[in-house]
Amino acid sequence: MIQLLLVRHGPAEDRAFWATTGQADELRPLTKAGKRRTERVARGLAKWLPAVDRLVSSPYLRAAETAAILARAWSELPVATHPALAAGGDPDEFLDWLRSGRHGTSVAAVGHEPDLGELLAYLLTGRADSFLSFKKAGAALVEFPGEVAAGAARLVWVVPPRMVVK
Repeated sequence: MIQLLLVRHGPAEDRAFWATTGQADELRPLTKAGKRRTERVARGLAKWLPAVDRLVSSPYLRAAETAAILARAWSELPVATHPALAAGGDPDEFLDWLRSGRHGTSVAAVGHEPDLGELLAYLLTGRADSFLSFKKAGAALVEFPGEVAAGAARLVWVVPPRMVVK
């Protein structure tokens, strides 16, 4: 069985303001308050899911910063990046990586909305028609009791950040 924790990045700089800086959206960081909130959520998630074998993130800065905060909550777990977790990423590419087995049995993945909601729907139903949106620093845990495939996951829980803050 494989467990997959999906986590949306924490609160980041305002998109419209960031656009005025002339820098790419991929470089938009978490806010100071967003980092604090994500740290509290990370401590809570580490209590709900005490062990994670692999932590993987979108390459975007706000997701990488969120993953680094989560890594500290799980005793400095190394963080890898995967392009399928970036905005507009391919859920089949992520599933192929998950099927590869090079990650252990418990994986945490940090990404973006609306992509995480679509990925969650795809894992549960086989269709990428999102029926749930993640709040910033929100999370969902799914399990694959057998085959790792679209539509084969089972939802364990979905939580907004306020429910796991410690």
